[in-house]
Amino acid sequence: MGKDIKYLYQLLDKDGGGTLDPVEILQGLKDSFNIYFSREEALEVTKYLDSDGSGDVDFEEFQTKINYNSYNKYYHMFTITKQRYLELVIEEWKLYKEQTTKKLMDKFQEFDDNGDGVLTFEEFQALVNNLEPNLPRNEISELFNETLEYCVEEEDSDKMTPEAFVKTA
Repeated sequence: MGKDIKYLYQLLDKDGGGTLDPVEILQGLKDSFNIYFSREEALEVTKYLDSDGSGDVDFEEFQTKINYNSYNKYYHMFTITKQRYLELVIEEWKLYKEQTTKKLMDKFQEFDDNGDGVLTFEEFQALVNNLEPNLPRNEISELFNETLEYCVEEEDSDKMTPEAFVKTA
């Protein structure tokens, strides 16, 4: 960075009021340093920096806590391990997959006109046309046939199961 502590403080103090509140810290870190915190994390940082408990951080408090010795003592409070980072990424991915699967199942059920739990070509075509109105019929037919390859129920080989739909969507 190469800047002094006063310069860093002024970067965060967007309104020039002489104190930092959690929103200024959150926004300043994002805008000036490309560091993204949640509101809760910004509150934790503010609480850590706010020695007198006023809810705001003045320059003296900032200068006292933002130094190399303080960093060595407290860095663990604001960092995560690579393993924890990967765990969080996996949790987010699982949540995304669950949400996507639910949306796909809802769409499947919406276009299952007769409620039999499978989609005929006509029902699938209506679903695809709802999502992509300009897709030609022959491409819809190709998608339908490719998806049928994932169907495990051989007796209804011309109908799409929800599992096959979700798997190929």
